[in-house]
Amino acid sequence: KLDEYLTSANKFHKFNGNALIVQQGKILLQKSYGCKDFATHTLNDSNTIFQIGSITKQFTATVILKLQEEGKLSVNDKLDKYFPQFKHANEITVENLLMHTSGIYNYTADIDAEDSAIVCSPIDKRLMLDLMFKHNLDFKPGTQFRYDNSGYYLLGLIIEKVTGKSYEQNVRDIIFAPLQMNHSLFDFKHSA
Repeated sequence: KLDEYLTSANKFHKFNGNALIVQQGKILLQKSYGCKDFATHTLNDSNTIFQIGSITKQFTATVILKLQEEGKLSVNDKLDKYFPQFKHANEITVENLLMHTSGIYNYTADIDAEDSAIVCSPIDKRLMLDLMFKHNLDFKPGTQFRYDNSGYYLLGLIIEKVTGKSYEQNVRDIIFAPLQMNHSLFDFKHSA
């Protein structure tokens, strides 16, 4: 029934990807649906690499909590410890960034559909900080929830400041290597 559902969802452009369903160690469904390249009609297969976008927030949060466990930072740290140049930094905690309750301006609000290609390209960190920090807070930290990519961008920079290593290297060391996630990578554009 799940295969029928996913086949139907793919037919109506509601699902494109791979499915793996395992119950008590037994594979119930392992199948690819749709195309990995729509222009050439190349079908997805078990080796297709997918860009995961905002799912990386889970990795970022995991690294932050691991660094807290190691005593390298605290979710109670104020942002001014890492970004003293931001006028509201003493009002915001690392936890606010994690929980989307910081009130910091969401930089993706400035990205229109025609600008979406920049999401997949490296952007100068100073430019990103200037963009986020030039705005006033949208609300008092901790008083509201608003999905915010800026907070997670800042968490990535905090990870780099605390460890002296790149965000990517931290994710590799703390998550990918221990879990043997050998097919996970950061450079999606050059992975094919």
